[in-house]
Amino acid sequence: MSECQYCFCHDGEPHFSKCPIVNESSVYQINGLIPGTKLDKGRYQVGMALNHGGFGITYLCKDNVYNHRVVVKEFFPNQYSERNTYISNRVVYKRIGPDALKMMWNQFYREYDIMTKAANPGIPAVYGFFEANNSAYIAMDFIEGVTFQKYLKKRNYSVPWYELRKKFFSPLMNTVSKIHNRGILHRDISLVNLMISPDERIFLLDFGASRDFNESDTVEKLRFVNKMYAPIEQTHPEMGFRQGPWTDIFAMGTVFYIAITGQYPPTALERPQKAVDSALSYIPDLPEPIDDALMKSLFYYPKYRFQNVSDFWSAMMTYPEPVVYSNNKRKNWFRRFFTLT
Repeated sequence: MSECQYCFCHDGEPHFSKCPIVNESSVYQINGLIPGTKLDKGRYQVGMALNHGGFGITYLCKDNVYNHRVVVKEFFPNQYSERNTYISNRVVYKRIGPDALKMMWNQFYREYDIMTKAANPGIPAVYGFFEANNSAYIAMDFIEGVTFQKYLKKRNYSVPWYELRKKFFSPLMNTVSKIHNRGILHRDISLVNLMISPDERIFLLDFGASRDFNESDTVEKLRFVNKMYAPIEQTHPEMGFRQGPWTDIFAMGTVFYIAITGQYPPTALERPQKAVDSALSYIPDLPEPIDDALMKSLFYYPKYRFQNVSDFWSAMMTYPEPVVYSNNKRKNWFRRFFTLT
């Protein structure tokens, strides 16, 4: 039985949606490892490249020990790394000093360390960290699905708020609360760092910007900031606002606001000159307590936001889910009503 070298499906099985065999727009990484490359003493077999971010290349791989798909992330800083795979898999670093490279390397290892500490069902499980090819690698669970952004776009941002709350908001807040309880900030929650599985479970990905609560901002020089979701304490650390759970709450509030309204609120960089419109202006039947919770999570100054996820969670849950009757239930109700009268 033959096996696809990119997505490891077998004859008769559907290819992974991003597999180059069936998807011409899939990620192509000219400096990436060639499919079939073996890593960690042959345990992992490289398939297709899934993504190339600022810090590394993420590959879909096969775990030859347990015979299942995994993700392996390679340390490969975009602007400073080169490799000619026709000659060698060894990574060469250019245009970067040893101190800056060491800082990036330490942050990459810290991503593995933090994911290990943060382990819970709402994030990918981590299998190990190893070094090879003058680089480093993190092996973790492969979460099949689509980003929350793609999920919402496919549905034209028309999923009712109460369905979003039940399916995605509540589980995500549970995951983030557990991470915070272990003293970890994610600092990069966004629609593209949330994965929705085929059975509609939500997973929080990419801990590259994470740090411990009490850790000093020695890595702020690397500017781990997604400006669409980051609050003022991240976009302007020189202002002296301390980062904490309220930092992730701002990002979550942005995600929830977009999911409910289909609109992006003004970024922290655009405020206070530009205010956030009430979500009610886009969804008139949205309960006011839900709108109030969203607006509080998006306050410009950290001290006015929710200070912990539990309070944000409670505020989002204060309004009960509306009762929605199916056509059959409506017919039965009318039948009983008219029989009684």
